[in-house]
Amino acid sequence: MRLTPTLIVLALLCQTTPAAAQGGGHTSGFLFGGTGGIDPDDKLTFWTGQTWSMGGGLDHRFASGFLLQAEAELLQRPDSPGEQTSFLPSVNVGFASKHPRVAPFASGGYTFAGNSAAFNVGAGVNIGVHEHVALRVEARNFHMIFDVPLNVYEVRFGITFR
Repeated sequence: MRLTPTLIVLALLCQTTPAAAQGGGHTSGFLFGGTGGIDPDDKLTFWTGQTWSMGGGLDHRFASGFLLQAEAELLQRPDSPGEQTSFLPSVNVGFASKHPRVAPFASGGYTFAGNSAAFNVGAGVNIGVHEHVALRVEARNFHMIFDVPLNVYEVRFGITFR
């Protein structure tokens, strides 16, 4: 099954951990929407113009700050000819701050992009507005290796639940 690594990461993220107040890690869920573009804007790749995205995922921050993420995104390319929507599940690793109010993070990993190899890198911040809720702002770039390599960059806005 192609999504086996994603399922393994999701299973690991669902494992119980000590509460953050006890010095352990924590697991969070997040939802986001965003906009971006494609570089190069190339009709040969059928990827052109502005993009819109929405998705969600889970991340687990260990007590050390090590971050393990699994996410899925629907990427819409309204100006592209042919198929305009892509489903992009990703498995990422990175680092997240332990600060409860303003917690920056950075991560990168592998994205399952159909018949293409794709890698992603991103960074953002979770800004706590309640003990269990944070606003999320993130910038992410997907580097896709087609016959003509391209980058899909986006700015995401969302909410994180812990």
